[in-house]
Amino acid sequence: MTIAKPGKEHKIQQSPKLPAQKRREQLMRAAQTLFVRKGYRATTTEEIARKAGLTKGALYFHFSNKEDVLFELVKAINEYGNAMFAEQMPEKISPVGLFRLLRDLHQGCGGLKHQDAVDIWIQGLRIPRIKKYISRRVRERRVKFAEMLDPSFGRSLKQRGEIVMMIVALYHGLAAETMVHGLKVDIDAQMQLLEQLFAGQVSGKKRTRK
Repeated sequence: MTIAKPGKEHKIQQSPKLPAQKRREQLMRAAQTLFVRKGYRATTTEEIARKAGLTKGALYFHFSNKEDVLFELVKAINEYGNAMFAEQMPEKISPVGLFRLLRDLHQGCGGLKHQDAVDIWIQGLRIPRIKKYISRRVRERRVKFAEMLDPSFGRSLKQRGEIVMMIVALYHGLAAETMVHGLKVDIDAQMQLLEQLFAGQVSGKKRTRK
């Protein structure tokens, strides 16, 4: 699924010739817009179908319920992220490199604004089975990051995992400052500070900057 760009209406006429996958994508794009605008709980399946230009029966043909639609949206965002990480992740990466990678990838989010992608993710966390899925995917991604983090930043995988957790939390914390409080964060300045922090003692040894 191509995640829809915010702010655009999708007035699509229902057609019996439309492939099933296209109908699913219509419904997901419509739901995405409504969930961001109104919230998951305030949106009805009838509204999703109407915005997609389809019948309510068509929605229930492709999805068991509204929760399934949200679940598929969360999966689509996760799969987009995985594909982008697979394309851009080097064999080895530094903490600053990981921070920069997170910034670059989240600027896209498959055409969905980062704050809207986070909004949908958070709404999914309120539903147990979706929360379980998200938690598993987050753990898997952190393990991959730890495996790719330059060993000079941590002698063991566990140590590197702790660094990864810190970098991810730092990035999301700064993003939240911008998204929630409207504060202007100079990400480039933050990366410079981060690089300075890691330029000295790493795992008890001096590391020479290249």
